Amino acid sequence: FVLRGAKIVFVDIRRDTMNIDETLIEAAITDKTRAIVPVHYAGVACEMDTIMAIADKYNLFVVEDAAQGVMSTYK
Repeated sequence: FVLRGAKIVFVDIRRDTMNIDETLIEAAITDKTRAIVPVHYAGVACEMDTIMAIADKYNLFVVEDAAQGVMSTYK
């Protein structure tokens, strides 16, 4: 993303899953935000229903990083 000129804005994690804290995403969104990149960590999936709802609300792309999500499932 940075190689393409994007500015990365990090959102803190949930201590229980080590994944992005979906309750903090909206506070990080600005008029320049184009995408949300959730990282599924240690085989634990992010709360994708919430993340997708936020993305839909703000018309954002979602690019999932599932490199560490091996064997994870959601729902």
